[in-house]
Amino acid sequence: MASEPTVLDRPRLPSTPPPLDWLTLADAFEVACLVRCTPPPATDVRRPAPGTYRGGVAEFNREDAAQRMRQLLTRLDVSVEHEVTTGGLRRRYELHRLQVSREHRSAYATLLEAGWRQGRRELLGGLPGASTARRVWRPRLAAAAWRSALLAGGRPR
Repeated sequence: MASEPTVLDRPRLPSTPPPLDWLTLADAFEVACLVRCTPPPATDVRRPAPGTYRGGVAEFNREDAAQRMRQLLTRLDVSVEHEVTTGGLRRRYELHRLQVSREHRSAYATLLEAGWRQGRRELLGGLPGASTARRVWRPRLAAAAWRSALLAGGRPR
């Protein structure tokens, strides 16, 4: 008689992904901050993008913000397409749209979620007597959050 796998024999999926290393965390946290600092892209109203990662689409009105996000995603091994659209009649503007390729969307969503959750926890929950690595990376995470807020904030005045 062959043994049938039971519910208890199945490998369990981890409820939370393993923690990211510091370099990956800094990049993923900055990407998550960039996405959260921008409004959702203009899409069909009947079908909103799922989750906080917005279906792998981010729109910026500044080229340097789009280039920074593209650079970070490249370092995280997530391929992305960069489209530039020019609009307006009297006042011209450019819209930079980054779209994560379909095969990388699940990895992108996981990185964004883990990066945001872990980066926010490290930034806000400073433990007394923390290790040297934590003391070094906390200001770097804060700088990444500020940089993304300033880049995604729009056109410089």
